[in-house]
Amino acid sequence: MARVVTRREIRSLPRSEQDRFADAVEKMMENRSGPETSEYFRVAGYHGWPGSPSGRAYCAHGDEHFPAWHRAYLREFERALQRADRELGRRGDIALPYWDWTDVDRREVFPEIIRRRFPELPDDFLRPENQRSGPGAALMRGLAVPSDSRIRASLRPSRRMGPAEQASIALLEEEHFRFAHRGGRANNIETPHDTVHVMLGSPMSSLAIAAFHPAFWLHHCNIDRFYSKYLELEPDSQREFMQHQRMEFLMNRGNPDVYVAPLEPFRLGRRPFRVADCFRTEPLGYRYDRLPPAPGRQMREVPTLVALPVDVMKLGQHSYMANVFAMPKADAEGWQPPEDPEEWMDDPAFADQIGIFGSKSPDCEGCQRRPVFNAYADITANLNDLGLSRHEVGVRVMCLDELGQPVPIEETQIGEPQVVGPYFESQDAHLAKGEEEAAPVVGEVKQLQTYLKRFGWLKGEVDGAFGDLTEEALKRFQKFVGLADDGVAGPLTKAKILQSRVDGVEDQEEDEDAANYCRGEEVKYWVGPEPGYLDRATVLGELRGAFEAWEEVTGVEFAEVDEQEEADVSVTWGNRSPDNLFQLDGPGGALAHSTKEYLQFDSSERWLCQGQPAAPGRFYLYPVALHEVGHVLGLTHSANPADVMAPYYVPDKLELQPGDCERAAAVWA
Repeated sequence: MARVVTRREIRSLPRSEQDRFADAVEKMMENRSGPETSEYFRVAGYHGWPGSPSGRAYCAHGDEHFPAWHRAYLREFERALQRADRELGRRGDIALPYWDWTDVDRREVFPEIIRRRFPELPDDFLRPENQRSGPGAALMRGLAVPSDSRIRASLRPSRRMGPAEQASIALLEEEHFRFAHRGGRANNIETPHDTVHVMLGSPMSSLAIAAFHPAFWLHHCNIDRFYSKYLELEPDSQREFMQHQRMEFLMNRGNPDVYVAPLEPFRLGRRPFRVADCFRTEPLGYRYDRLPPAPGRQMREVPTLVALPVDVMKLGQHSYMANVFAMPKADAEGWQPPEDPEEWMDDPAFADQIGIFGSKSPDCEGCQRRPVFNAYADITANLNDLGLSRHEVGVRVMCLDELGQPVPIEETQIGEPQVVGPYFESQDAHLAKGEEEAAPVVGEVKQLQTYLKRFGWLKGEVDGAFGDLTEEALKRFQKFVGLADDGVAGPLTKAKILQSRVDGVEDQEEDEDAANYCRGEEVKYWVGPEPGYLDRATVLGELRGAFEAWEEVTGVEFAEVDEQEEADVSVTWGNRSPDNLFQLDGPGGALAHSTKEYLQFDSSERWLCQGQPAAPGRFYLYPVALHEVGHVLGLTHSANPADVMAPYYVPDKLELQPGDCERAAAVWA
């Protein structure tokens, strides 16, 4: 086994070891035969500009292999660092240190050794023509970073979550894909990664040239340390990763399966480096002196956020630190930020800042595949201070670009800010026809109307006006779910709305049941990859049981097949978060969806099989499957809450009820 080195916090190292690291980096920066022939240039260039010798750029941002690819990248740098150490006549057992930016209580926030030894790149590092234009010109402006006081204010703000808390909360994500990258979810490791990058300014704020700054390696080493902690907390992550990529490949056949694809351009000996090599560090030659602490599961109010839609291809190679200000709507139109961006965080309206990267290059394949996602900024503290509803708040966003120049968001390609939060601001407040048309009421009525329209009750528009159509739709909904049909959305009605639904199928009050398959017909079903934390044999058994339960009352015969092409019905898992009205209210919402041809469970939820202990935020597979097979057959939702075909999730509803059987008998007589 190769020698294993221990990675330590750079500010905690003795001065001699800090200098040893800096000496090795300087050695890596020495050209071997003219400009752009140094080891440092070779390794740093893989991240963006200039790419591989063939000009290819490598990109893992916004994808599940983001931490794995960078783990391989850090190993490549560390091995080059060790070679440089040996060339200096030392032992070569040097380890890449990390910068723990969660610890800002020290006198020294940013590593002073980096400020002192690397104010700029060597004069002959780049070719003269590259020093004059393009990414190289930005590199030659220097490697200065903001002051310690400014960095401290960004890393540990007094009234909001900074990168340290964001990274810690990301460790609570139970699904590997939710932790690993910024896919439109608020809690992930890529969000604090991006913010720290952009906070440090150019070149760290540019994906194309960030790796040329020595701070890049210290920062990513800390991200890798969080990844090690996550893998310790979630030991089933490797199988989760493998299975989730199989699910994604089935849903998006044009996208690669990044679990099996090589982590280019890196190699382990004579073979390609792959994701499967990344789940233990010691075989890769390193360990950490200590890992971040495991976070506690603290009760916290559902935050109110500003969602900033991001299309990285529209941003081009620009990156931004988005500074979000929240104030009464009446003040927003004429509001101006302080002239000096250094004073923005001191403004009473300042709420949060969030780093946003653009693309690496116009032809970056990984960037081209990235869907539009939301970057989130927290304005909860401002609303509490001002006593405002989210429907009364005005939001202004000022950005600093990758060169530190101020620019209003309207002059960027970031989408229009949207204020989002818990589905209802108050579960106690009553909504009824004739209420005053104040902004909070109008906003809450729109939420009510959105739900009623989504599930088939409201035929009119979502306009915030609680009129006759909304009242009638609400009464019909209340009657259907067994509540007093008084047309008032109070605590009981809101609680029912917020209850987890088995699926996103409309309630179809007026629709008749209609057989999708005939008595005696054989219907073949195929089961795709299940989440990695579930046992496949158990999953197949539970699904078989759900199909067989309906066989007995319909006469339709179900048979499992091994190939999707042979199946009439495909059973899959997929990320249904974008369709979830209750994304910010925690686990739940609509758990599945089905039609005649498919049944899909939400992979962003945590599933349980029978016999496993119940836990908050987890859902049993069998009762959901039993309900969904009813939809596959052609049954609509039931108004009887005792029925399996009632729309709301009940974990112990494990057998077809008399009402279900009577409806089946009427259709398949």
